[in-house]
This record gives sequence, structure tokens and C-alpha cells, in this order.
Amino acid sequence: MKHEITDLDEIYTEIGQELINLIPDDFKESWIRTEISEDAWSISIFYKKPKGTYGYINDDIDSLEEKIKLLHSFYKDKTSEPWNSATFHLINTFKMSLNLGYEDISDFGKSSERRETWIKNHLGEDAKIDWY
Repeated sequence: MKHEITDLDEIYTEIGQELINLIPDDFKESWIRTEISEDAWSISIFYKKPKGTYGYINDDIDSLEEKIKLLHSFYKDKTSEPWNSATFHLINTFKMSLNLGYEDISDFGKSSERRETWIKNHLGEDAKIDWY
């Protein structure tokens, strides 16, 4: 059965809860980075560990992906310019912010380059990431 959004706050809360369920309890900050188009998407989850390094999650995120795609569909149906990239930022006091992007991401061959730029901008130039 297809889930319909009736309230944006509801879907934001569901996305936040999915993220909380995926990351360790002792996280300091966490981010969801996503790029999405008509037929392709990518989602990466990063979180800051207590000692300052970063963890990466890319497993068991199907439910989170569905909620983000649902949010994208809602924006697409309700606005003339749907976003095609987003960064969700959650801090350990459970406050979440969202930054939507509208840049051209049609060249998926540059996706890795965009991700590296995102990492430098959000996690830092010398971020140590555990890619396991």
C-alpha cells in the first residue's frame, strides 16, 4: 500500500526517526546526503562518533529511502521546482535541519566528485571516515 503524505511535519519526523534507528546512541551529529532524479538516487548516512571520527551507513536503509523518495514526490507535486539533492542534519539533542539543493545533477558520472565536495564542506577537509 502506498503511503501518502498529508503533513510535511509527519514525514520529517518519520525520516528523523529512521535516522535515529540506524545510528548508534552515542552519536554527536549525523547527516543524510541524498541526490535524486526521475529514475536514480543515492543516499549516504554519516555520523560523528564521540572521538571525532565518522561512521558511514549504507545498509538496511530501504525504509529511509522510501520516505525520502516520498518527500521528493510531495515536493515535486506541490512546487514548480522540485529539489534534486538534500542534506538532513541531526544533532544529538534531536534537532534536525534540512537543506535542499536545486543544482544540475544529471551527470551521475560526477556523483563521486560531488560527494567528496559534500564531505569536505560538512565533515571537514581531513575527516576520518570508517567506510565499513
